[in-house]
Amino acid sequence: MAAVGIETRRPEGAMEETCHVKGAVAKQGEGLKQYYLQHIDELQRLLRHKTNNLNRLEAQRNDLNSRVRMLREELQLLQEPGSYVGEVVKVMGKNKVLVKVHPEGKYVVDIDKSIDITKLTPSTRVALRNDSYVLHLVLPSKVDPLVNLMKVEKVPDSTYDMIGGLDQQIKEIKEVIELPIKHPELFESLGIAQPKGVLLYGPPGTGKTLLARAVAHHTDCTFIRVSGSELVQKYIGEGSRMVRELFVMAREHAPSIIFMDEIDSIGSARMESGSGNGDSEVQRTMLELLNQLDGFEASNKIKVLMATNRIDILDQALLRPGRIDRKIEFPNPNEDSRCDILKIHSRKMNLMRGIDLKKIAEKMNGASGAELKAVCTEAGMFALRERRVHVTQEDFEMAVAKFGYVIVQALPNQQTVDYPSFKLVIVGDGGTGKTTFVKRHLTGEFEKKYEPTIGVEVHPLDFFTNCGKIRFYCWDTAGQEKFGGLRDGYYIHGQCAVIMFDVTARLTYKNVPTWHRDLCRVCENIPIVLCGNKVDVKNRQVKAKQVTFHRKKNLQYYEISAKSNYNFEKPFLYLARKLAGDQNLHFVESPALAPPEVHIDVAEQQRNEADLIAAAAQPLPDDDDDAFE
Repeated sequence: MAAVGIETRRPEGAMEETCHVKGAVAKQGEGLKQYYLQHIDELQRLLRHKTNNLNRLEAQRNDLNSRVRMLREELQLLQEPGSYVGEVVKVMGKNKVLVKVHPEGKYVVDIDKSIDITKLTPSTRVALRNDSYVLHLVLPSKVDPLVNLMKVEKVPDSTYDMIGGLDQQIKEIKEVIELPIKHPELFESLGIAQPKGVLLYGPPGTGKTLLARAVAHHTDCTFIRVSGSELVQKYIGEGSRMVRELFVMAREHAPSIIFMDEIDSIGSARMESGSGNGDSEVQRTMLELLNQLDGFEASNKIKVLMATNRIDILDQALLRPGRIDRKIEFPNPNEDSRCDILKIHSRKMNLMRGIDLKKIAEKMNGASGAELKAVCTEAGMFALRERRVHVTQEDFEMAVAKFGYVIVQALPNQQTVDYPSFKLVIVGDGGTGKTTFVKRHLTGEFEKKYEPTIGVEVHPLDFFTNCGKIRFYCWDTAGQEKFGGLRDGYYIHGQCAVIMFDVTARLTYKNVPTWHRDLCRVCENIPIVLCGNKVDVKNRQVKAKQVTFHRKKNLQYYEISAKSNYNFEKPFLYLARKLAGDQNLHFVESPALAPPEVHIDVAEQQRNEADLIAAAAQPLPDDDDDAFE
């Protein structure tokens, strides 16, 4: 029988339904996959979080276990019997040693098996059990931690080349400090004793500490630096104990140099009756220092450098030869030395060509080396403020002026006359005519070419009154744009002032309140005169009726003309009357003035004076700027 093939066809609708079911199953499978993947991520994050917590707890457990072990060890130590501290006097045999225990006495004690008897040398500090007096521990050398901190571990970077103007002092200190340490055989061959102590004395900032640092740099020895005030302690005996331990440490690290700064704090002269236990304790400290300098245990391998600003108050026992073998004076540098110091401190500075350091040195008469260094630093700061990478001569001039050395010969407290003198500060914007005004009174001086004041200049002006002669030290300050924030230093001790503005420049008048505020902040209740200069000029910008600031601040106002000598005496006469407290004071002799350079229009100025009188009767405006509208 032949096979019959039957072809079965699925309807199109059924096929579409089957595809739809398969698609739905696929989408459902994809959704389940995403669900399980997200669930796995969440579980992994949870696992990481738990792992981090476990690690943190384990670290905390380890920390607590270590603290428990430490506390157990401390508790065990506290439960152990105490020990006596003593010093080895002498080894008596293989297992016996003579120990001195304060305050009981001396004992021959046994040695614990763990102790190496070869380490038990005389003066070694040891511990003895309090029940059996067995030596069971060797203690370290007893040196106060504060004393250990006095040792300078790092060699100072100062060298002799960095010190200017002290050639003679360097030569002397090499002879008494450096030569004995490097070549002691020279002294032995000559049969002379080595110098032990050197005293460096002089005003502050003259290079005493700097030279001591240079000595430490050039000598291969231990350098120990201590301030005298560190040896002044509260409890009795502590200061002398620190001195002993200081020299013990110096002997252990010999050769060594002990530099004692401000030695006058413990080395001042002893009085017959002190003011209390404090003075007695300071004297005990000094006596221990004297003993260490030349006592039975003195050593040639220890050199002592002392520095002070007050050699006049030191005790004579400290200054005698054998303790202090050389006294080296450090005066303020002379002009050549000042120039050398300026060159040293400015060698790394970016200077413009043509800077005259000798001129700067001439102005700083009496300055110390530290002040000269400060001037170099301040000159750099002036350049920095103006965003420059180089330093100019003007920067140095301003720095010198800030430290006050331009006027060192004309300070009011350095009386050069036997009649009353007063410090008069003249302020105002640059170009208002302050210098021209002041110099009309000086031997006919007059500068046709305007040269701005650098920093400050001081001019003495004398006047003859019916009560006698008086002098004004006129501090002619620089303009506001150059004076900057340095004004306060020049205002100090000011007794009177003149604020000057230019009637041909409105801005100079608008800046008057700033000058007045700065003056009053430093100088309280001093007489102040407001002066409007250049009234001889035709193109006047600040009218007389517009000047109202003096009325608000109760100041005296004068219109002046420096070039024509107009009203020159009036500001000085007003100030003299205020300072003397006598309204009847008057000038009996006119000062010698330079000839007028210009002639003022008298009629015009009379109209200005009339405007001033008329304006005084009017109410004051709320703001000075309103007067210009």
